[in-house]
Amino acid sequence: MEKTMNQKISYGLFFCDFIVMCFAFKSYCIEYYCNDAYSILCVADQGARFHLTNGRFILSLFLFLFNVVHINVVRMSVFFNLLYFFTVSLCINIVQKKLRNLFFTKEKAVCLFEEIFLNISLFIGYCNIFSAEWVYYNMCTIQFIISIFFATLSAVLFFHKKGFFLSLATLFVSYNSYQPGMGIFVWLLLLFVYLNSDGKVTKNCFFQIFGAVLICFINFILNLIILKLFIVFNVITSSERFSGFHIKVVCSYLKDLLCFQRILWFKGDGLTSFPLLFVFLVALFFLYFYSFFKNRETYYNVIYPVVLMLGGLLISFLPIMVMTFFWAAPRQLVPIFFLFTFILVSLLYRETFYSLKLKSLAIGICVFFISFIIYFIQIYAGDVLLTNKIDKQRSMAIKDAISDYEKSSGNIIQYIGFCHDKFPTWKYDLHLPYMWDSQNNMFMPEWSNLTGLNFYTYSTYVKIDVPQDIKNSFLEKDWFCLDTQRQIIFNEDKCYICVY
Repeated sequence: MEKTMNQKISYGLFFCDFIVMCFAFKSYCIEYYCNDAYSILCVADQGARFHLTNGRFILSLFLFLFNVVHINVVRMSVFFNLLYFFTVSLCINIVQKKLRNLFFTKEKAVCLFEEIFLNISLFIGYCNIFSAEWVYYNMCTIQFIISIFFATLSAVLFFHKKGFFLSLATLFVSYNSYQPGMGIFVWLLLLFVYLNSDGKVTKNCFFQIFGAVLICFINFILNLIILKLFIVFNVITSSERFSGFHIKVVCSYLKDLLCFQRILWFKGDGLTSFPLLFVFLVALFFLYFYSFFKNRETYYNVIYPVVLMLGGLLISFLPIMVMTFFWAAPRQLVPIFFLFTFILVSLLYRETFYSLKLKSLAIGICVFFISFIIYFIQIYAGDVLLTNKIDKQRSMAIKDAISDYEKSSGNIIQYIGFCHDKFPTWKYDLHLPYMWDSQNNMFMPEWSNLTGLNFYTYSTYVKIDVPQDIKNSFLEKDWFCLDTQRQIIFNEDKCYICVY
């Protein structure tokens, strides 16, 4: 009877998670495009070789197979988004079942209220404002699906009889699809270890954490070895984005990483308009330490989980520490939200937290936080559609100017070159202070300006370099709006466009 009830609760929560994700990302239920998607739409190359250079070998294999069977991941983005929502809901359900077993091990009857608390805690880790970029980059949704599922599976399988090897194999699939998957694995495993030992430091804890670190290290080294072998055998060239682990590089990034913390917690890495993450973190830490001190815990028991959290954060930042330049885009830092999950679940597990007022307060704070997360996700999605709309309008205006020239001159434009003015604008006037490459207009990146223009205008122009004298003349200008009369220069069958 109890087992049947738990199954009904699990199915109900799974359905609720899926529905909430569909609501949060509802704006993505129509076609939309990121800058990287235009080449897939126009060239019909889904970037399998490109992802090899970034160490995403499993993803490359899938994209190669999609090319063979003519599956266009961008055209099918709505399907893959729904599959992503399903996978996230499934992962939450799997982890919640594991946590439920840990709670029963301690002989605590987990009621519906606590089931909802667990579910909300896990939902924050898996579905957050940073994961909005995972949905935005629709040509790579499959990599996030694979990475998140196998990272979750790896953490759960770690405690089985042959857990080390099963966990090693599944994390290999996750890490070689998308490197931040390792962060999810580490956070979940640290949570399981902490709860399994009843929040106490034991010899078994050290062995389990050492095993997890060894699994991460082996996968990290295997990824580098495979990458180097591909380079040696001329399968790929050396990557500009992924350099491997170098102590000098890591040391040079430490200062950047420390400075970045203010941007991360106070600006949500450019995805929030106020310090939402910092406020939520302070509120949770207040409840967390209140729970400890109310029970008069020793400082040792307070420090232990804090050390585990710092370890989880360290691994979460690892993907940005092994690149050739400091690049902390939100999509790389999704696992950081499992810090909140760790705090919330460990709070629920503690005896001193079994006060209805405290639990209700914690759930109220979480619901408030998730509401703002959904709000910012929808703002992000709205800005994606707005950027697409403006890109299309600018493309059509350029096409009209080209058509007018062709009618008046008798020449047919076949070649197009792009350059920029003195102070080009990477992003349009949007609702959030986006950073990194979030929400760039399609005309600035070299890989999307022509393919985007061809896509929106149904053309087949070929890119050429802009003569230096024309570049220099445009560099003296600084425009703030589109002016096809002065920003486009025609020369027989060539067209040179200045991006402002």
